Amino acid sequence: MSADSEPLGRDDIAAAIAAREHARQPSRGVRIADVTACLLLIAVQVGGALLAFMSFMAIPMSIDNCAYQTCGDEKWINYAMWIALASMAPAGLFSGIGLIQLGRNRIGFWLPLIGVLAQGTTLWAAWRIAALAGPISG
Repeated sequence: MSADSEPLGRDDIAAAIAAREHARQPSRGVRIADVTACLLLIAVQVGGALLAFMSFMAIPMSIDNCAYQTCGDEKWINYAMWIALASMAPAGLFSGIGLIQLGRNRIGFWLPLIGVLAQGTTLWAAWRIAALAGPISG
């Protein structure tokens, strides 16, 4: 600071903060696309949660034919059922954080996108683990 300049007043600081916040907000078109993508990805996660619940009920039925042929160990079914239910946790977590980001006028679509990928990967893992308890081929 030079000797000629005056110190910043409260109004100057508030104006600088407001200008910085305005510069960080996305444009209207980007905001519309972000909200649309975020809400669509959250809807996909809700569908994934329904699929996880249905998997929780269907996975035990995958070994029904084991009475007639050789199958793997049934312990894998319990693991698969709990993993299918656990797939809803990242979906809820990332959806919630994404909605918080939207409320703060920040770009937030990538959080539900990560949630969709985590939920899908976890459900895929649950079905692969359930397959270990199914009929042994080969």
